Amino acid sequence: MVADTVSLAWELEEIRHAIGGARVLCDLVAHGRADSDRDLEAAPRSASAILSVVACRLRLLRLAATGELDPDLVRAPHNAIELQQAKHNESILYWDAKRRVRFARRELRRLKIRLRTERE
Repeated sequence: MVADTVSLAWELEEIRHAIGGARVLCDLVAHGRADSDRDLEAAPRSASAILSVVACRLRLLRLAATGELDPDLVRAPHNAIELQQAKHNESILYWDAKRRVRFARRELRRLKIRLRTERE
């Protein structure tokens, strides 16, 4: 079977690990415990990069959770789950074919309006 659903719990756990990694890098700088001056210099940029990815993932999750983005665009190996395997109490993001068609039609209408506006 294909993992066609996004597990919010699994995605949030991955985000938690990323934030933990950024925290470790910040602690290295704060306590001067890096192995080299080069590592000490690179740690803040690395932490910033990690937090940038976290911010983007959280934004995508919000868009998918509010129906503004197809959850397929958020699905990744670390959060994919089969709909049949998802526990009844697990929070998941899933669109059936009808929902995807409605979304595509709405987006098409929105793009047509934008195109007309730009031509005027």
